[in-house]
This record gives sequence, structure tokens and C-alpha cells, in this order.
Amino acid sequence: MKHKEIRSIAGEDNPDMRAVQEQVRRFAEGLGCRYTWAPGAVGGENIDLAGAGALIVDGDEINMRLTDCSEAGVKVVVRRTGSWREGDLQRALSLGIRLAAVPENGEAEMAEMTLSLILALRRKVIRHHQQVMEGQWIRHAASSVTGSTIGILGLENGGGKLAQMMEAMGCRVLVWQPDPENAEADSRFSAELEALCREADIVSVHLSYNQAGKQIVSKELIGRMKRTAVLISMGDGRLVDTEALYAALKEKRIEAAALDTLERTVIEGENPFRTLRNVILTPGIGRFTREELVRSGCEAVRIAFKLLSESNGFNTK
Repeated sequence: MKHKEIRSIAGEDNPDMRAVQEQVRRFAEGLGCRYTWAPGAVGGENIDLAGAGALIVDGDEINMRLTDCSEAGVKVVVRRTGSWREGDLQRALSLGIRLAAVPENGEAEMAEMTLSLILALRRKVIRHHQQVMEGQWIRHAASSVTGSTIGILGLENGGGKLAQMMEAMGCRVLVWQPDPENAEADSRFSAELEALCREADIVSVHLSYNQAGKQIVSKELIGRMKRTAVLISMGDGRLVDTEALYAALKEKRIEAAALDTLERTVIEGENPFRTLRNVILTPGIGRFTREELVRSGCEAVRIAFKLLSESNGFNTK
């Protein structure tokens, strides 16, 4: 039987990702399988499927190519991030393709990223940096993080770990969950949503859209926040009324915001947030550390290897 390889199209081609992929390749080699990395496939285009028994993907880029995968003999597709929709699973089953996903981890990484954004906003790090780079030596009065009140919306996506970190820093922690009866939050932290937004110096959103089911941070709730408050969005971007947030930032009705849940179009097209100096925009890098990328990459290889072996679509060396 012809040797089938595991091929990854996850990630973008840059020096950091090449170093990560070399570690993943060595892990695959230790399993006795052939592994190749072909980054840069956007929207499912330009994917070379020849000779691949399994594909590793980052998101939905392969969804429209499942028929091509089947015709090329691909038996397994593994998502390194995210999860499959029910419709994808049914379609793949009808084509004889097994879909799998790496269980999400990276809670500590998400919490670390959130904390870094909180510190950058509260201590006005970006503002001072920009002014020094422009030749200005101006020192603005910043706000302490220790002793402040943080309101956390949801305990997933690093929210639970962040609560522990902020409590250790001497902060007052408030937590709101959309389904408090089934929530696993420490009851000491539980708060009503409106009270949380009104009292918090920092509001950090960690909910997924599946958990919330609707927009949570509305114009009304933004209007209840302190003028000195900062907003962090680490969950699904649809949960925040971005038009209301932009207006509040522009009119200085809240101090600042950081959004890590952006669509690519925010960068490629015109977006009013890019005109503001009191906002930090990052391209979804909450879990994007070398350590977590290596872990999830190796786990994706392990899952693909196991499923290919079970389907007799793989030869070890």
C-alpha cells in the first residue's frame, strides 16, 4: 500500500511558525509517520491533496473541499482549533471521511493574554510608547491594577484562570454567567450583569456565542460603565455591540478597550477602530504561544495517526 502522509495547512508561514512546525514534524517522525506542512491555504484554495491520508486544518478552510478530499483519498481531517458543525460531520460521514478536533486547552495562555492587555490599558503603556516614539516625553497618570475591581463575563476562554490571577493580585473579582444554575463559578464572585458593569474598573468578556446565544455587551451596558473603565474582549466578537463601543471610546465615555476577537476584514478593509488611539487590536492570539501551538500541533498529529491506523489508511515505516 502506498505510504499515506499527514499534511497540515494550519498556520501562517513565518519564522516562529516554522520553528513550531519543526517540533511537530519531529514528533510525527517519532510515531513513524510522514508529516508535511503546507501553510497559506486561504478559503480552501490552493490545497494540494495528492498523497495525503489526513489533513490538519485551523478552521473552516476545508469545509467547501470535502468532496475533493474524498476524491483524493483523504480519510481524516483534524481541526487544530475550534470544533466542527453538525452539518460538517454528517456531510463528511456520507463521503467516508472522519472528522476530529483537538480538545481546546490554553486556558492559562488566554488568561495571560488578558492580563497583559489589562496592564497595557490601565498603565497606558501603548499611549506612552507611541508618544516617546514620536519624540514626546509626556507622562500621564495611569491607574493601578492591584486593588481594582474586575468583572469577568464567563469562565471559559481563560475567564476562570483570570479570576484566580486577579484575586491573587488583590483585586475584587465579580463573575457573571448566563446560566448561573449550571455555572461552576465560585459563589463568592457571582454578580448581576448590570451591577458588574456599573462597579467594575475592568470588564473582561470570555463567553462563547454558543454559551451566550445573543449579544451581551449592549449599548445600554456600555453606558453603565465607569468613564475610567476598560473593556477587554477575549470571547466571541459578536457578543459586543461594536458600534456602541466605538462611539463610547471616541467620545471618551469609557477610557479604553482591547479586542482580541477580530475578523481578518477588520485589518484588510476600513474600520473605524483603527483610527482610535485608546484601543488595542490583536488578531486572535489569546492561545497563540509557541508552547500551546506545539502541544496542539502534536495532539492533532497523534489524533490523525490514530484514526488513519484504525481505517487502514496508513503505513508505518
